[in-house]
Amino acid sequence: MHDHINSYTPHMRTYPQMRLVYEAMIRENTVADEPHAPHIKIHSNDNDDEDPTPPWEFYYTNHMLLSPSLSPPSLLNLTSCACPPGQCHLPKSSCPCRALQQSHTGAYDISGFMYDPSGLLKKPGLPVFECNSLCGCGEECRNRVVSKGRKCNVMLKKTDKKGWGVFACELIPKGTFIGIYSGELLGHEESEERAIKYDQFGRTYLFDIDWWYIDAELDAKEAKEKQQKHKETLKSTEEKESALHEQTPIDVDLDSPRSTVDRGNANVKQAKPHSISSDSDSDSSSSSSSSSSSSKPKRRPSKYTIDAYHAGNFTRFLNHSCDPNAALTPVYIDVDEIERPLLTIFSKRHIHPHEEITFSYSGDPDVDDDDEDGDLNKIHPPTPKRGKHVPKPQYNNPNPNHHHKPRSSPNTNTNTKTKTKAETETETKTKKKKKKKGKKGDARVHVDCECGAAKCKGTIWRQ
Repeated sequence: MHDHINSYTPHMRTYPQMRLVYEAMIRENTVADEPHAPHIKIHSNDNDDEDPTPPWEFYYTNHMLLSPSLSPPSLLNLTSCACPPGQCHLPKSSCPCRALQQSHTGAYDISGFMYDPSGLLKKPGLPVFECNSLCGCGEECRNRVVSKGRKCNVMLKKTDKKGWGVFACELIPKGTFIGIYSGELLGHEESEERAIKYDQFGRTYLFDIDWWYIDAELDAKEAKEKQQKHKETLKSTEEKESALHEQTPIDVDLDSPRSTVDRGNANVKQAKPHSISSDSDSDSSSSSSSSSSSSKPKRRPSKYTIDAYHAGNFTRFLNHSCDPNAALTPVYIDVDEIERPLLTIFSKRHIHPHEEITFSYSGDPDVDDDDEDGDLNKIHPPTPKRGKHVPKPQYNNPNPNHHHKPRSSPNTNTNTKTKTKAETETETKTKKKKKKKGKKGDARVHVDCECGAAKCKGTIWRQ
């Protein structure tokens, strides 16, 4: 559809009737997975007839489109239940899905599933494990919210400074599921290549799936595998040593005229001493040295990234705010891989009618201020991806000792003109005025925040 619309002349694309076409396109592409969802409307802007609809530059879908380099999600180790319909949440229930959820969120004083009886999220940012297609609990199960699709009523509206945005049409209670951040699911290498390209023209819809708890899950899994491998090595070594001790000894005739034993011809195997403690000591010493060399824990590179540039839904138009009313939450449904959750948006507080729905591009602002200790166990949601090989915007000098350029020596370049303080201030003001502003998610040029919140930090990206 979008390719066909883009073949129209620019004048035809500005017709007000194009809003109806855009709304019909959304309904057609989502009727199968959310048949009961309220229709998304395009708000008419009386003062902007040249842009009656959002850009026709992507395929509208609520699904995750897999990159050709990735395989479909596996269900091999997927936890599922066989609970009677509607009984998964009961305290007496031995539901495996409930036990899985409790193992991840029990430490946060959350009992049972992450949803209350009304289907509202108890706390955003924590991993949610919903009952899946292999479960026998039925659609009435309380632990099925995202899989049932969107229920809240939203509209797309043009803003004054931030482009298109998403607004509530009615009251959205705290903890309500708003939508899935859909798009293309990419591998790490492909996402890095796209990030560099997107940075060059100042737009990005890339989100690394790098939730704070994923590293801990992978570390625990690797430690368990290493322990199992160590046990197998010990068992194999003990079996070999036992077999050597059980071999029949060779009788040597001491009265033989030969004074020595020809061990070169004798069928004797001498086992080399095997020291488990030396290996473990070396491992521990190496691990201690490596841990001492790095004072702060480092995150692994994300295995997956979501790109909503070529495909996505209305959530790609959610703008940033330093005081957001919504937040990202990882949800697992039909996948057994901890690194592959859905990125979903839930409301953090009540959202009133005609209020813009926003979330933070820079992570949760409630925990950012306390992030100097490098604690990776805090609830940090993913942030938009920036290309690694493209210089980051220097809106703040990272080195406080280099605020000014060193003064030029008289013997280096006599033709260099020394600028006065007034000239320097004038040049700085001119640069600020000429500073380009991109659209949301711009990792290269867009660093100023236009959220208008009372506690706005002035910038979008982490400093």
